[in-house]
Amino acid sequence: MLENKKQENLLWKTARWGMAVGLIIHFISSLILTEIAHRKFNGAPVVISFFITRWFIKSQKQTGWKNEYKFVYGLIVSLVIFLIQIFLGEILFIVISKN
Repeated sequence: MLENKKQENLLWKTARWGMAVGLIIHFISSLILTEIAHRKFNGAPVVISFFITRWFIKSQKQTGWKNEYKFVYGLIVSLVIFLIQIFLGEILFIVISKN
C-alpha cells in the first residue's frame, strides 16, 4: 500500500511539472499579448489560473481518476484554462466596447 502511494505521488509530481510548463507558457503569452495591446502587465490572472489548474488536478486525483500521461495532462489542463481565460476576456471586451 505504501509503495502504491509513493508511485502515485511520483506520478502526480510529473503533473505538477506539466502545470509549471503551462504556467511559463501562460506567463510569456500574457507578456506578449499585453505588449501588443500596449497595456501594463498584470500577473494576477496567471497566478489565478495556476491555482485553478492545481485545484482541478487535485480534485481529479481525489476521485481516483487514472491517467498515464501526467505531464501532458497537467500541461493540457493548464493551457485549456488559459484559453478559457482568453475567451472570457474577449467576450468581456466585446460587451464593454459596445456600451
